[in-house]
Amino acid sequence: MEQDDHSPVLALIREDRLPGQPVADTHLLTGRAREGLAEVTTLVVSDAGDQIAGVVQCAVRTSDEAA
Repeated sequence: MEQDDHSPVLALIREDRLPGQPVADTHLLTGRAREGLAEVTTLVVSDAGDQIAGVVQCAVRTSDEAA
């Protein structure tokens, strides 16, 4: 994921936010939210016009190897 993708990716995540979930910010993609995680992979899907259509982020929690 490129730096230019951060803003539209965060906007997409915010649109899907459920009540009680924290608001997504740049730390979700780059900062403390990744502490204790390994193999962080972000997949950004774009449409034919190169507009972001979806995003998923997966990781392994190092404390217990949970994925």
